[in-house]
Amino acid sequence: MDTGGLESALIPSLEQGQIASHDQCEARRKTAYLRRGLLELRSTKAKKKEAEKKLDLTRKIWFAFKDIITELEKQLRSLKFKPVVQKIKELKSELEYVDMYFLGSQAG
Repeated sequence: MDTGGLESALIPSLEQGQIASHDQCEARRKTAYLRRGLLELRSTKAKKKEAEKKLDLTRKIWFAFKDIITELEKQLRSLKFKPVVQKIKELKSELEYVDMYFLGSQAG
C-alpha cells in the first residue's frame, strides 16, 4: 500500500503547476495594475492640460478686463478734468472781459 512513490511523484508536479499558475496570475495582476496606472496617468495628464487651457483663457480674460478698466479710468479722469477746463475757460474769458473793461476805462 505504499504509494509514496506515486504521491511523491505527483505532488511536486502539482505544486509546480500551482506555482506556475500563481506566477501567471501574479504577472497578470501586475500587468493589469500597470495598465490601470498608465490609464490614470494619461487621464491625469489630459485633465492637467485642460486645466492649463482654462487657466490660460482666464488669464487672457483677466488681462482684457484690466485693459478695459485702465481705459475707463482714463476716460473718467478726462471727464473729471473737463469741468475744470471749462471753468478755466470761463475764468479766462471773464478775465479778458475785465482786462478790456479796465483798459477801456483807463484810456478814457
